[in-house]
Amino acid sequence: MSENRSDREQAMVDAPESAAPQARKIRIRMLDKKETTVNLPSASGQT
Repeated sequence: MSENRSDREQAMVDAPESAAPQARKIRIRMLDKKETTVNLPSASGQT
């Protein structure tokens, strides 16, 4: 179990740098998907 703890501690240390950009990209993608879904009906209705 000590090995798992070491991996988890290192993952937590690497997570901030690796997860930060990934989380931002995921949030941007989610916003893009929401905006696209909101714009699709609006664009279709206007056209």
